[in-house]
Amino acid sequence: MVNASFFVCSVFPLLFSVLQVVLGFILHNFRLFRQHSYQGLFWKLIPGSCFVVNQIIFQQIIRTITDAYELHLEGGNVDAEQNYITIFGICYFVNFLLEYLADIEFTKLRLSGNAIKSLRVACMDTSIQLSSILDETFDVGRVMKTSEVAVENAVQNTWMGCFKVR
Repeated sequence: MVNASFFVCSVFPLLFSVLQVVLGFILHNFRLFRQHSYQGLFWKLIPGSCFVVNQIIFQQIIRTITDAYELHLEGGNVDAEQNYITIFGICYFVNFLLEYLADIEFTKLRLSGNAIKSLRVACMDTSIQLSSILDETFDVGRVMKTSEVAVENAVQNTWMGCFKVR
């Protein structure tokens, strides 16, 4: 499944630069984890929306406090403004919970873990296919450790980098 026909080499057969390898890797993971990718993008867009809502809530709180202060100086009743501040505080708390829920749900998708597992299998398949001369030259444990580090870096810097919206 990992070495399917739509992997890096078949996406860009002639031009094989670093940028195209990264793009091919991202496209490969997107095709492999399509539903989780859409869910990941959805959950990563929520914190940005929550930031905008927080700014609106803060503006309303400041406006309400300013109006209440002016009303207090005039000797009026500020109970309505206190109720508005309470409502805005509840809205802020709900918004905070929504942002927290989005972070938890994104973590549950395990996009990096699935991609690491998939790429690790492909790397191990490739290292198993070493010729007998290369097999004698390179220590199997060292090849495995180097592959593991390369897989971790590739997934964290490319695939998970696609989900860094902020």
